[in-house]
Amino acid sequence: MALTTSPLVNSSCLIFWKFRIPPKVKFFLWKLEHQVLPTKVFLAGRLHNSNFSPFCSWCSTHEESLRHLFLECTLAEWCWNEICSMWSIRRDSLVQMDFSLINLFGLVQEAEVKETWHSVASATLWSIWIFRNDFVFNNRKPKKDGVLSILKTRVHKWLEVNGSLSKSWENLFNVNPVGAIRLSFKQQCVVFWESLRRKYDLIVAIDGAVSKKSASTSHAGIGGVIKNKDGALIYVFSGPSSASHAFEAEKEACMHVVNSMAGKFPNTFKIVICSDSVETIKYMEDLKYEAVINNNGRHGCMEVLFQSDFRAINRRVNFEADGLAKSGIAKAQLEEEWT
Repeated sequence: MALTTSPLVNSSCLIFWKFRIPPKVKFFLWKLEHQVLPTKVFLAGRLHNSNFSPFCSWCSTHEESLRHLFLECTLAEWCWNEICSMWSIRRDSLVQMDFSLINLFGLVQEAEVKETWHSVASATLWSIWIFRNDFVFNNRKPKKDGVLSILKTRVHKWLEVNGSLSKSWENLFNVNPVGAIRLSFKQQCVVFWESLRRKYDLIVAIDGAVSKKSASTSHAGIGGVIKNKDGALIYVFSGPSSASHAFEAEKEACMHVVNSMAGKFPNTFKIVICSDSVETIKYMEDLKYEAVINNNGRHGCMEVLFQSDFRAINRRVNFEADGLAKSGIAKAQLEEEWT
């Protein structure tokens, strides 16, 4: 399910809640963005204690503001120099920017890898905070090699858990993260779709997209494909939708493909219909359940419902249907083709 918007909402406070990172790190980012993280400068302003030093514990040369701790301190330099080198980001562009999460997360804009960058940047900020706290409270101050080793391990683990990076591509990621993410994603897609082809005769992927032009105006599109067990394309569609919400567009795309398949395939075929909208999958499963309970006749689109399993899939592997739905927004009418 795709939702594209003009800049109606441009706040990092809405961005990181969607990141595939540990929940406690999301709360940490919230505190950082709202400038309530207990740095020494923050505490000095609250405590009003003349004996409390606002200077950075790690380097002792500057006051421990958010900017200093996360961008300028020796600890931050170690981490960001490594990360910037890996991602071919100019270190001075990081230092010269106004320090905010939206600016930091916006350093990488390439669609294929920006979600991965969000995780990497979050892991780097979190690591700096953890190392700082370990020194402040436990007097443990690792050397540069130890810091970078733990940082890389944390990045690898987070990306492995959220499905962005396969373990086999970790070494390549350390020198070419963009290439590693692309290869890992390609491998994951192949494995995923092959697993479905081994089980089903027809594999369907659908999507709906809504483009918000203003608070009251939107345009929508639907799109999808049907492929056989060999991965060959059987049917493709793309076109506009009257939906005002992404769920409505997704549901319309799903019902369109169900109606389009009616009477075209043997009733012995096993079908799986995939969508990246959990809400749409639940709607279709409920529709199928009601048809079974009410003993509706097995004909037309009802036959397709009975034959089909409905599966929620990761948005990243649904890129083909996603592209068709987004291109459908600009079309004058539905375009479809059986091959």
